[in-house]
Amino acid sequence: MKKSALIAVALIAAFALTSCEKTKKVTLISAVAQLNVSSITDISVPSSFDVVFTNYDTKVAVTATSIDNEASVSNLTPGIYTVTATAISSKDGSAYNFSGSATNVSITEEGQVIPVDVAVVKSSALIFKELYWTGDVTPADPTTGKTSNYFRDQYYEIYNNSQATVYADSLCICTLVPMQSTANSYSWQIDNPENYVFTQLIWQLPGNGTDYPVKPGESIIIAQWGVDHTAEGRNPNSNLDLSGADFEAYVGTNATLVDGAALNMNRVVLIGYSAPQWLATVFGPAYVLFYPSEPLENDNFIQDANSSSKSREIPVKDVLDAVEFVKNEASVSLKRVPTVLDAGALWADSYSGTSFYRKTKETLASGQVIYQDTNNSTNDFETGAPVVRRNGAGVPSWNTWIKQ
Repeated sequence: MKKSALIAVALIAAFALTSCEKTKKVTLISAVAQLNVSSITDISVPSSFDVVFTNYDTKVAVTATSIDNEASVSNLTPGIYTVTATAISSKDGSAYNFSGSATNVSITEEGQVIPVDVAVVKSSALIFKELYWTGDVTPADPTTGKTSNYFRDQYYEIYNNSQATVYADSLCICTLVPMQSTANSYSWQIDNPENYVFTQLIWQLPGNGTDYPVKPGESIIIAQWGVDHTAEGRNPNSNLDLSGADFEAYVGTNATLVDGAALNMNRVVLIGYSAPQWLATVFGPAYVLFYPSEPLENDNFIQDANSSSKSREIPVKDVLDAVEFVKNEASVSLKRVPTVLDAGALWADSYSGTSFYRKTKETLASGQVIYQDTNNSTNDFETGAPVVRRNGAGVPSWNTWIKQ
């Protein structure tokens, strides 16, 4: 009896100690985001910014509004944070996006000051509206029971978010150099590398300047392969019929792939492996949309000082839109897109069938949908199944092959 009593007392004491540990309160701390806007000289800086402190582990976001370029919060759990600052202003009828971020910041001390460098870019008429790159899994083979990964239905929707007609002629799309294991591990041999982004493959749309108008509220679909992917022998799990895509990345060097009705893009820059199609990585690609200010050379590439890697540089000033995807949440600190172009980052499992599409900002009296574009993909995009020309985006008049 005495032995049983002692065991019972010990168990009660252990439970009480565990309960005390569970109910032990975490001390919340304050922090200050100090915004550095010294590099902005050609346009007035907004009087306030929306500042968000996002905890890496808990995903809890604490928001504040800056005053005199400082934003204070007082209820943070000590931990690793991403701190973002965004604002929008207008001048001469154009919108300007101000953005900055500090990633992988350890906030553990009371009153810690976090410096955040802020830059500004003019809002583009053409934006990435939807990006589908993750791929999907085919149904199990009835004979073998095996499934396979399917990626041929990758596509990107580019939308005219303005109230003026623009032209898609000579527009370029690319993914940036692969992600490295550590941040800033590339050392590109060029003056002021911070003024560029770097790629190894660029596709350019055809046209002589006015061949492919895109009216307000219309979009163009750029497909890896512009065919009906629900057809037999492809992927019955797919809901994507891309036979009405406007452009496709096809170079005609694979006898097993048929040329879709879509207009073929030009592969104007290629470094390394040559493929008949454009397969973007399913482990977190970073996309850039731009008009080249200078002719694109497929030669005289930029060399990395730390490896044998080469790249083609793209001036940041040429970029219309950019969206950063990373492999997973642990890779956010390995961003390749400058924060002035995208202060955030997104991720999804490969072959999950996940698509990323912009949030709706407003619908004009004309019926045109205006999409959110703050140059922060974390805030601007939602996820779900891919839908081609979601929300009734218009089809350009020159696409005469799409099913009506």
